Amino acid sequence: MILYLTSKGYNPGLESGAFQWWTARWTGKEWVFRACFTSDHNYDHGTLYAEPDGTWRIIAPSDPGPQPRGTGGEMVLWLSRDEGATWTRGRTLTSGSRFNHSYARQPVAADPGFYALWADGSPLEPTASDLYFCTREGEVYRLPERMTDETARPERVKTARPERVN
Repeated sequence: MILYLTSKGYNPGLESGAFQWWTARWTGKEWVFRACFTSDHNYDHGTLYAEPDGTWRIIAPSDPGPQPRGTGGEMVLWLSRDEGATWTRGRTLTSGSRFNHSYARQPVAADPGFYALWADGSPLEPTASDLYFCTREGEVYRLPERMTDETARPERVKTARPERVN
């Protein structure tokens, strides 16, 4: 399976239109291409999971962020239970953020308690950047900016209620 996005042109922003996210899946005989959702920048990046029960999950910055039409935005957990034919918003992971979030990554052998990792920051100017991670169910945590001991607890970030039960 492949997760990618397309647009009407190479430029970010309005002149290239909405940026369409897609999945591509090889069935063993042919490629199946299916649209997922849109976002507002050509450098937006998310991660796709295929789970043992057949659920597909995407964690991506598909909602506009505080720096609209800049890389990233607000992170959303998307769900499909029919191999990407339809997608539902599982949970809004971030909202009302100071900076855009982007580049969600899937840890190798992702654990349900550490399911995706990403950073925030302004795409328009140099800023501080925080690191975040979420659980499979969409609970979001921010890593400490500074650590004074060998270990530290991450801070739980208040997120929206699930739009749908996972």
